[in-house]
Amino acid sequence: MAQPVPPRLEPLDAISRLTTDHEAVKELFARYMGATSLPQKKELIDRLCTDLVVHMALEEEIFYPAAEAVLDGSSLILEAMAEHAAIKALITKIQEADAAQQQIDDRIRLLAELVSSHVDEEQRRLFPKVRAKNLDLSALGDRLAQRQEELLSVGSPG
Repeated sequence: MAQPVPPRLEPLDAISRLTTDHEAVKELFARYMGATSLPQKKELIDRLCTDLVVHMALEEEIFYPAAEAVLDGSSLILEAMAEHAAIKALITKIQEADAAQQQIDDRIRLLAELVSSHVDEEQRRLFPKVRAKNLDLSALGDRLAQRQEELLSVGSPG
């Protein structure tokens, strides 16, 4: 299970907080690819899945609705939600897998590719558009932090 994000001296705005999560997940994927022991891989899979599910919940519950409200009909949120659906489906397969380690490794590699593509789209296309709008990203960041703490304290959603 993922550990709650430690409190920071300076609060992060919503986009900075989400970007920090993106970097943390990227690091977990790198650690998985370098792991050699099965227990270590299983621990990293649990952490990856939890962190991704919590992160997607934060985006879907808080960030995307706020972004959609200021982007006036942009298809970027619909695209992001479709990408989340694909990522969630693969996470479910990984969590339910009773498969050979090579198949799990292949699924984790595919998950890393899906997540990397999604993150690139958000950071390159969505985040700059949202940042350019009149949205209180600091308050949104506080809401994300509070909700993340709630989700991690009770276990990941969905």
